[in-house]
Amino acid sequence: MVLSVFGDESADETKQRVFAISGVLGLESEWTHAESSWTAVTKGEVFHAADWEYARRHKEYRALTEVLASRIAGVAYAIDLVAFNKVFPDTLRESAYLKCFTRLVTEIAANLENFNARNPTEPFTKVEYTFDNRPEVEYSAARAYGSFINEPGWTAAALLASKVSFECRTNPRIQMADLIAREAMKDLDRKVGPVAFPERASKIALQSSGRFKFFALGLEDFRQQYSCLTTPGGSE
Repeated sequence: MVLSVFGDESADETKQRVFAISGVLGLESEWTHAESSWTAVTKGEVFHAADWEYARRHKEYRALTEVLASRIAGVAYAIDLVAFNKVFPDTLRESAYLKCFTRLVTEIAANLENFNARNPTEPFTKVEYTFDNRPEVEYSAARAYGSFINEPGWTAAALLASKVSFECRTNPRIQMADLIAREAMKDLDRKVGPVAFPERASKIALQSSGRFKFFALGLEDFRQQYSCLTTPGGSE
């Protein structure tokens, strides 16, 4: 079985507080059903989560959330940019992207390896990753991905496809990932941003379905990583 993962990212309007990357995943048969239901709602229009919210297209947004909650699965990692920059003040702008990208790619592969160990008669044979086009980070992401494949002793690397791919958001599967990334970003922003607001109904519905998991990386995560990096013999 080949698992296909499509990913996208989202940030707050200032691009200073919160950043998130999502990975929506499924078998081809699951993707086919999800894509059919998705395009029935969008009618072929390119979906962008932030734009549809600003246009108050809430009814359609809810319908698309229901499609995902019933058809497909996914995971998202959000990062507190203020905390990240506090611990790592001299990193490149792409570092937050790569931090979330690394967690997403490696932990999905590791979870698949664990699944295969529990289900040896019907294992996943490969996981393929496709992310939204983002020229400023694609080279770095591809290099990081190559390092995962060649990581000594990391057995889950055997499940990774030979390369990571990038596509534009006209692909409905990238659009699905955009919705999940926005929900992850908004959920962390409500906790660390200047304005507190209730947990979003769309995020609650996704998480309650049992198909989606949302993770947030904050100050203590970065302090722990920094401690590992600065301690002789330490590792993340």
